[in-house]
Amino acid sequence: MDIQYILDAYSCIMYITSYMVKAERAMSELLQRVLEESKAEDLKSKLRKVGSAFLNNREVSAQEAVYRLLSLPLQRKSRQVVYINTATRDKRVSMLKPRHVLESMDDNDDNIFCTSALDRYASRPSELEEMSYAEFRATYNTGIGDPPDGETDHIPDVLDGPDDNERDDQDGIQRHPLVIKLRNNLGNMKRRRQYCIIRFHKEKKDAEERYRNLLMLYYPWRDEEVDLKAGYPSYKDHYEHVINTVRTNEAMFSINADAIDAAYDELLHNGPPRRHMG
Repeated sequence: MDIQYILDAYSCIMYITSYMVKAERAMSELLQRVLEESKAEDLKSKLRKVGSAFLNNREVSAQEAVYRLLSLPLQRKSRQVVYINTATRDKRVSMLKPRHVLESMDDNDDNIFCTSALDRYASRPSELEEMSYAEFRATYNTGIGDPPDGETDHIPDVLDGPDDNERDDQDGIQRHPLVIKLRNNLGNMKRRRQYCIIRFHKEKKDAEERYRNLLMLYYPWRDEEVDLKAGYPSYKDHYEHVINTVRTNEAMFSINADAIDAAYDELLHNGPPRRHMG
């Protein structure tokens, strides 16, 4: 049995990522041979041949081949994952409503985009007034109670699926209502069995964008254009005024955040480890 002790976050991250990016020796030799054989050809032809070789000659283990032939899942996870977009409104991409919905709309109606997670959070019921955006996304999922006309214009939670983990309520998530009715006729949402894992872009620089992201994720708001700054001269000033609330909400999801940040800084300072996985 191959066992390696891991004593800190840096070693854990490097151990896992080394396996994730581990090169396939046979593939490297094949690609090198293709490059040698196509020396005299133009760049476009070389890239085409290299791409074809990579796609059609990947080394696959017997176990993986069996799983793929039988359509068995190659991975399972105990928690669902959801990405939270914290970009400013002008940098976010919105999804258009389906064509048949757009064609049925009035020509002067400018409500052409699907309902987003941000729209749903801003329309949460008053009983969840003090819930942060991060907790809201981790707690509630769409999928029940679409508008009465049956025409849904919601953006689906692409990475979400059924919460199939039946463990006890270790998160304390059951203190929240099982089903909530959103304002503005945006339908209903259902509580998950357990918090999902949230992903988001983390600003490393000590700048306004970093404080805006923290407020957006971990401080309750209704109107992002107004509430995130809340009359303060800057996002940083507002953050410093409500720092205790932000840190309390952040602690629910950023487990070992300081250790991971330290590992990242160590990577930037020292570079990747010299020893690769064998």
